[in-house]
Amino acid sequence: TLTDSDLDVDALKSVIQRAKAMIRDGSKNFTEIARFLSYSSPQYFSRQFKKSTGMSPMEYASSVKGISQALKGDD
Repeated sequence: TLTDSDLDVDALKSVIQRAKAMIRDGSKNFTEIARFLSYSSPQYFSRQFKKSTGMSPMEYASSVKGISQALKGDD
């Protein structure tokens, strides 16, 4: 059976996946993403993102941009 902590983990994973998609989309900055996802502050969003993914939102955005450029053949 699921416990409250399991649900919290699943909910956090879902929110972080949504945040990743929004970062890849690039139409919102990190503060806007944090507000959209109902975080109390951009700093708290950043801490939760890093705790979940192992990288900050900025590091994630940079890695995605690098992969995207490599796939396009850009230097």
